[in-house]
Amino acid sequence: MSILKNEIYNLFINENTKFTYLYIPQHFDYQIHLIPGAKHCFSEIIFLSCNIGVNDNVLIGLAGICQSIKELELFVESKNSKNSYGITKLIDASKKLIDVRLLPANTGLVNVPIINNIYYVEESLKPFHIILENSLMKHAHTIQYFMITAPPATRILSSLVNLKKLELRIDNHNVKLDFLENVSLSSLRILKSNIFQIKFLRNLILNTDRSLTKISIDNKLHNEIDNKNIIKAIYQNCPNLIYLKLMFRNENILELEQLLINCQYLIGLYFLIINIFNWDKLFEILNISSPTSLFKFKFNIISHESINLESLILFINNWKGRHPMLLQLDSYGCTDLFDLIEEYKSEGIIKKFNYLHRDFEDFEW
Repeated sequence: MSILKNEIYNLFINENTKFTYLYIPQHFDYQIHLIPGAKHCFSEIIFLSCNIGVNDNVLIGLAGICQSIKELELFVESKNSKNSYGITKLIDASKKLIDVRLLPANTGLVNVPIINNIYYVEESLKPFHIILENSLMKHAHTIQYFMITAPPATRILSSLVNLKKLELRIDNHNVKLDFLENVSLSSLRILKSNIFQIKFLRNLILNTDRSLTKISIDNKLHNEIDNKNIIKAIYQNCPNLIYLKLMFRNENILELEQLLINCQYLIGLYFLIINIFNWDKLFEILNISSPTSLFKFKFNIISHESINLESLILFINNWKGRHPMLLQLDSYGCTDLFDLIEEYKSEGIIKKFNYLHRDFEDFEW
């Protein structure tokens, strides 16, 4: 088996091959950097995904070769979080680090947004996380994208002065989010989050110097007051907003009108609807108050109530003469619409239609 393994590695790692993306599986311990031709092969790696439990010697060896890494995806596993030398050597060696994602190791997935999986920073492991984050902070001026699934152990967020995109995927409602209290990210353009405590997201939005252009808030449980406060924070502090995904409650439908009036660059709206909704009023506001730039719509009905087809049809009919819309609907209760959609396409009112699918990106139509 050892001879066979060596032959397979030699097929892929040699002087005639170059890789730009490298995925290292959990518990990997083969020192690929020692294979002849490895330096040529891995010298232009721009994306690295690995578990921090990978053999230290492997990471240290790659640190001497892979110095052009731009995207780093780290799967953090509690039981293997006490060794830090190899991963910090690799981080320190990276000279162009732009994109960092700290993910829980139990998913076994790469390039997939973490929704239902979290990891916990146990008290005994905080020294490791502090070392890891301090190493990342050495790249504070270059990191532009940062994703975390647990509260950081340091004030790393405040150090990321050029951060453009932040993803907060923290499912545990009992986790303290004080680390967001006074964070000011003046360069932030994209905010994606599922955190429960809306007040912290509101504070974050207030401290972005009106720079946000895309906001995606997946949480569907916030109450009427929180819902009103987050909508108001958005339309008062995000004049350049282009895309928005948010739960809208029927009680705050007039706040939607203010959002449409204040955010004149809006292109796409993703509605999360969880309670009984006044569809007539919603579509009336969209017809009357939508800025001319807005033409992309998604409607995700979380409750058992289906969208009112009569109201939707009136909304589409009244859209005639405007930019042809891109429309996605939850398939629940909307299956009878397909023939009508084809008619609207032929009339130039709708450009593209499909049913919502979980594989779609938030702002992909």
